[in-house]
Amino acid sequence: MKDFDGLVLKILKNKEAKEHYILYYLMKKWPEICGSTIAKHSQPQRLENNVLFINTDNSAWSHNFLMMKRQILNKINKFIPLEKDKKRTIKIKEMKFYQGKIEDVFIKEKEVEAKKEVELSFEEEKVINSQVNKLKNTNLKPIFLKIMEKDKKYKKTLYFYDKNLCPDCGVPLLKNEKYCGPCGRIRRDKLRYKISEIIRSAPWLSYNECLNYVICDKILFSDVKERMQEWAILEAIKPTATESEKYFAVMLDKELTPENISDEIVKKALTVYKRRRTRVFTSGK
Repeated sequence: MKDFDGLVLKILKNKEAKEHYILYYLMKKWPEICGSTIAKHSQPQRLENNVLFINTDNSAWSHNFLMMKRQILNKINKFIPLEKDKKRTIKIKEMKFYQGKIEDVFIKEKEVEAKKEVELSFEEEKVINSQVNKLKNTNLKPIFLKIMEKDKKYKKTLYFYDKNLCPDCGVPLLKNEKYCGPCGRIRRDKLRYKISEIIRSAPWLSYNECLNYVICDKILFSDVKERMQEWAILEAIKPTATESEKYFAVMLDKELTPENISDEIVKKALTVYKRRRTRVFTSGK
């Protein structure tokens, strides 16, 4: 089965599509990867830019993951299917954790499988066959014919019984999904830009304060803010940095409002940033 998953990854050319498939694969294999006990208290939730976001049901389990982070990360990467040339083009470089309710994300699939499957029409089968016939590799044709027929039947059955559809494009969704993968990414990119604009105008805002301006989840907000912090601090410690760039970096990092910041605070913070940066370079990391 792993050879089949590797074949799918080989055919998927887009990095986002590969990450979406790998996330689905890891969610399916999660009890096998980390054990049934850990799997009851955690769940892969999102994979973006080689960062795997994991949901845990309490802070104690997040702490346990942090303690075992390196071992689990290595095991996850070994579980990612090899592509046809025996290489992995996608590797998870980082894991981030947050707390939330653990739910069976595949319950919708199980419900659909328990229902009577809706058959495909002649026209639907004709469209699938025409798409499969475009493949040059004759060995792949029967495999992908079976995959596409199963996928189409699943979506058609889901629509017939549930009609839980993506509001943007109309494709059937799994339980708890608000949007399909592609539409969700488009919306997250727009939301990411909006969050960054809000932080630029008010760098001291916390997540709860940001909710007054835009509705977003804490994972996305934290990710945008962390990236901006790294960029702002690097800009602030440059010899050519302006006063506004220095103040922006410190307000963002310390969540200080303009009335609570001073030249002395900025000076001390920049000293720490430079020392930290020097330590990283000398350690070779």
